[in-house]
Amino acid sequence: MALLFRALLFALACSSASLSLAETPATPLSEAAFTAGQTKLRASDLAGARTDFMEAVAQSPRHLRYLNALGLVYLRTNEGELAAKTYEFSCALTAEDYGANGARLSACYTLWANALLLKKDLPDAAVKFKSAFAASCSQEPTPVQDCLMVLYSLSRVLAAMGSLPEVAEFYEQLVAGIPATSPMRAQADKALQSVRRGELPQTVY
Repeated sequence: MALLFRALLFALACSSASLSLAETPATPLSEAAFTAGQTKLRASDLAGARTDFMEAVAQSPRHLRYLNALGLVYLRTNEGELAAKTYEFSCALTAEDYGANGARLSACYTLWANALLLKKDLPDAAVKFKSAFAASCSQEPTPVQDCLMVLYSLSRVLAAMGSLPEVAEFYEQLVAGIPATSPMRAQADKALQSVRRGELPQTVY
């Protein structure tokens, strides 16, 4: 849940910045609907927020801030199919203009993976968590804690599929890139050893 919450905050924060070339500009109507949806979301009126965010997306269908907000509501209402489709589109837009921004892509893939988990689609969720890991670790310097959080989620999915040993190669890749003097090296190596023993690593991140 910590990884999902951080991904949500990051995606919403990033998409509040200036528009990318791929995005549809906001209109007075779309912005009014989005603002109304935010107010209802803060009041825990998910149905009302859903309606307003849908209107915002209808007015500006390629706007990341609106898409991510609507996806958030779908996640909170356990509408996995709609959440997955929304984040699939959001990730495509993100990759189109922010392909070199690993943090943006990692957050988007993490949200997409969690939407797929709501659908009980473990194989595809595993693929998206792997994509999130690759995007996160493409950053310089490598955000080791973020990579570990993604790998923990991937570990849980693969364990449910009976394929936990598969995640060892990703931990090995991460450990190999961490300087021996880094305090995170021991933490990552401990997680790797747990996986090699067939155990889920502990979430101490």
